[in-house]
Amino acid sequence: MLNMDFRLCDYNPVTAAPESENGYGAYTDYRTLSIIFPDRMSGLEPEDPAGSGGWLPVPGDATVVLTGWCAVILGSGRISAARHRVRRSPGGGDSVRFCSLHRTCKFSSSLSRVPSQ
Repeated sequence: MLNMDFRLCDYNPVTAAPESENGYGAYTDYRTLSIIFPDRMSGLEPEDPAGSGGWLPVPGDATVVLTGWCAVILGSGRISAARHRVRRSPGGGDSVRFCSLHRTCKFSSSLSRVPSQ
């Protein structure tokens, strides 16, 4: 079964300080894929995949696809969930629109061996 969600999130930029860390703290999505259409002043920051511990700002005109935990499960651990955060941006819009595609994950009590790479 394939499910689709459409959510609208309000990050309230009116009270954001210029270097605000407020917004949504670092997290990974549950769904398989999230497709994000930020406004012109995006506050979306994926974690640097190089492992530096830094955050990569996303331009406001970008379309972003993030993998979530269901992708990890469906890919038997060969796919990572994209850790990211959202900062409130002064002067930015008040919302971010995104849709998420995910399969309903069904778990069974039996275990199977994951092939080595």
